[in-house]
Amino acid sequence: MGRPSEGELSAELTRRIEEALRSLGGRRSGDQWSLRCPFPDHADENPSFSCNSGRGVWLCHGCGKRGGPTELLEVLGLASFARGNGRPQTSKRLASPKTVWKPIFTVPNDGPPRPETHPELGRPAEVHEYRDSGGRVLGYVYRFDLSNGEKAIRPLTLWSRKGSYSWRWRSWPFPKPLYGQDHLAAGHLRDVLVVEGEKAADAARNLFPDLCVVTSPGGARAASKADWSSLEGRDVVIWPDADEDGVAYAESVAALAQKAGATAARIVRELSRFPTKWDLADPLPTGVREADLRDLLVSATPYVAADLGSVDSGFEGASWESTEDLDALLRQAGLPESKGDADPAAIERFLRHLGEISKGKDSVKRAVLRDHVAKLLKGLGVQAPAKLIDAAMSEPAGEPESPSIVEDLPEPWPEPVDGSELLDSLARVFSTYVVLPEGGAETLSLWTVFTYVVDAAEVSPMLAITSPEKRCGKTTLLTLIGAVVARPLSASNLSPAAVYRAVDRFNPTLIVDEVDTFIHDSNDLRGILNSGHVRANAYAIRVQGENHDLHCFYTFGAKCVACIGTLPDTLADRSVGIELRRRLTSERGKRLRLDSIRAELSDIRRQLTRFALDHIESLKGADPEVPDSLHDREADNWRPMFAIADEAGGEWANRARRAALVRKTAADSNDGSGIQLLRDLKDMFDLRGTDRAATQEILDHLCSLEESPWGEYARGKPLTPRGLAKLLKRFGARSKQLGGVGQNLRGYDRSDLDDAFARYLADDPLDPLGPLSSPRQSADDSTE
Repeated sequence: MGRPSEGELSAELTRRIEEALRSLGGRRSGDQWSLRCPFPDHADENPSFSCNSGRGVWLCHGCGKRGGPTELLEVLGLASFARGNGRPQTSKRLASPKTVWKPIFTVPNDGPPRPETHPELGRPAEVHEYRDSGGRVLGYVYRFDLSNGEKAIRPLTLWSRKGSYSWRWRSWPFPKPLYGQDHLAAGHLRDVLVVEGEKAADAARNLFPDLCVVTSPGGARAASKADWSSLEGRDVVIWPDADEDGVAYAESVAALAQKAGATAARIVRELSRFPTKWDLADPLPTGVREADLRDLLVSATPYVAADLGSVDSGFEGASWESTEDLDALLRQAGLPESKGDADPAAIERFLRHLGEISKGKDSVKRAVLRDHVAKLLKGLGVQAPAKLIDAAMSEPAGEPESPSIVEDLPEPWPEPVDGSELLDSLARVFSTYVVLPEGGAETLSLWTVFTYVVDAAEVSPMLAITSPEKRCGKTTLLTLIGAVVARPLSASNLSPAAVYRAVDRFNPTLIVDEVDTFIHDSNDLRGILNSGHVRANAYAIRVQGENHDLHCFYTFGAKCVACIGTLPDTLADRSVGIELRRRLTSERGKRLRLDSIRAELSDIRRQLTRFALDHIESLKGADPEVPDSLHDREADNWRPMFAIADEAGGEWANRARRAALVRKTAADSNDGSGIQLLRDLKDMFDLRGTDRAATQEILDHLCSLEESPWGEYARGKPLTPRGLAKLLKRFGARSKQLGGVGQNLRGYDRSDLDDAFARYLADDPLDPLGPLSSPRQSADDSTE
């Protein structure tokens, strides 16, 4: 067999790179990969490492390291293969880490005092102090008792940036310390008792003073995130809470203790005498003594790891649909108990088992199984779990997957991006091509950035582009938006099913024009768009297939809609709006070229991608200041954009809040009769030679006009003062007091309507943006 060609070796190297990235838990979108940082000196709790497997460029957004193909091969252990391929192996220096907030693992003596209260939850019921093996403070966990009887847990740790300290309401990086680590280091207690929760640990120390009691932070599903290495050489007993989560926690801790080198790992299992959810911090049930608790410790049974190879036969029997068995199958497949740590290989292994055990079962059993598995995977942070389950249980083998109709994000800009300058550039682009209302450029710029960091938000405000009539610039603005937002997907008509399927599968920025032609007649479509406003509620549940299986579609994402008139109230309430106006002859703007606009804005898209990669972690959980004059829903809509403005810096914090206030009032409805109303009013003022008229005088004139709609405007009845005010309000005209002191006579001044007359009733109105240019455009036009 001959020597492989350079092309074959290159293909093999690419394959090995992708295989290595996958083995490290990487998730792929085209050539782009995201995974936890592989550098040993960076305890990466969330996937912060981004890599392009085709070009070999990579960046860790947590520690700041970045580089090219040479360093990537070193990181992945493929440098020797590359050298055999004849590739140069020159050493390059890794870039210096960027300045970010970094955790302080031991609180210094000169650190700031910890806060006594939480900004939202108030004063805690309990504060648990975490210390290391040397007794130094690592941080705290606050417990809050809520008014509804529930509890809230908030970790508090110290962080630093540029030499300054700040307490932050976030947990420790992975691996997290144990509560009771200082007791473990004391050395006089060999036997270790592991319980669930700090409160139970404090109670257990009083009940069993001869045991060293520890627990892990984060609750029952976060055992795998803790550092259990200190259990090496110890005899460990796990006392679970009396519920399914407690049992699962005990199984996980036992397995982790064995892996850490514990000499023994046993679990207290005989808890049938205790109420559901009982733990060692609760009062003893009737008939149970403290001596009985000691007996349970003595009788704890050794933990035996399950054999993954025998899982199929174990699930072939009648008990295969048991929730306990399914939870065990998750653990046997190697899936964690906490959100965000699911290994793609473990998910695939679990789903293939799921497909096997579901074969031949009736529709009811399959539905029960499917529902429970969807909840389990959702709890692990798996996106669109229903789609994965359908692939395992329902879809025929070998059926090709439909290709994506949404482009991947562009390659990030090679250097860090100044957020303020980026927003300034976007604002200039929008203002260059479109006549915008006050605050419009700021709103569009901030919302564009939002489409790149939507994963950091809990609320997704829709962008609503409206105009009172045609030829106000909607098409041009939508073209610009599509040229700069993340993963644009444009449509002029769509069904409810198309929305939830497209959003669930492609995670696009959905851009929909002419919604006024179909949105008012589709309650289902309005409901689907409404559902995507808040992440926690962003699901559309549908029945599919011959077995009527339930399927959950994810509907959260960035959406932009455009229409003549206004949106239905429920959609408008979930939107930030831009009301366009027809351009005056004096308002000139640059013509837009469809054939080149995307190329012209390619650098801005790359800068947006880089800004998002560098700042998305900081934007998660951000709580920006919101003006008091914004009501609850308005505040929700603007909060993620305020966070972006604050992160960008410069003048954008103030600009964003001013824009929110001037954009505050949503446009009122207009049924398309606005131009006719303006024309009739202008004729009336011209005919009578007056500059003002009372409301009733105007209504009498309008209703007297032949072939006008005003006499039967309101469902067969004449136009009312309220209806007149509603129509004129969107043109900026409002009624005012016309009479003198003691007279209640309201009407309208012509001066308040002159701007609307000039914009919409010109004898030869200028197309607000001109025709969209093409390569065949004349030289004169192209330079206008």
